[in-house]
Amino acid sequence: MEGIMFDARRRQLGWLFFLLLVGISHGQGPATTVVTMLCFGLRIELIRWKKRIFNEASMTGY
Repeated sequence: MEGIMFDARRRQLGWLFFLLLVGISHGQGPATTVVTMLCFGLRIELIRWKKRIFNEASMTGY
């Protein structure tokens, strides 16, 4: 199980590094790119959280 988690984390970090390089190569500074990535990541987590809450509520009948 730990190997699977390590691979997933490594892929995530690789993807974030790739996005950082793309942002810098398109004229954004590293700080702007990092802030953009954080906002995007928080948005994705919020969507996942809402889906999980909705699924739990639908299973309980509320």
